[in-house]
Amino acid sequence: NVCRFAAEGGQLEGLQWLRRTGSTWNSFTCSAAAEQGHLEVLQWARANGC
Repeated sequence: NVCRFAAEGGQLEGLQWLRRTGSTWNSFTCSAAAEQGHLEVLQWARANGC
């Protein structure tokens, strides 16, 4: 899932763009952000329904 890879890489702007353009995410998106220590990405994802 492309959102997972964006989260894993700490690419917040990329993840935001992906969501705006209709990409889906799942629990692995948040897990990937957390495992890699990308707190800002994780916080944004959780606040936006991930």
